Amino acid sequence: MGTLFLARLVGGQPAPDTAEISAIAWLLPEEIVQQVPEIFRHLYERVLAMGPEGVLLD
Repeated sequence: MGTLFLARLVGGQPAPDTAEISAIAWLLPEEIVQQVPEIFRHLYERVLAMGPEGVLLD
């Protein structure tokens, strides 16, 4: 399962909490789409295309 957050890096070191998150990474939008299974790519592409102000209603 993946979770996508729009964030701005301001400092610190990313680290999973180990209770709920097993891995964490900072990725560019184009890198995110390539990392998810092909069956889910269209969903990530739609969300990323909306930008920070977008709302997904389906």
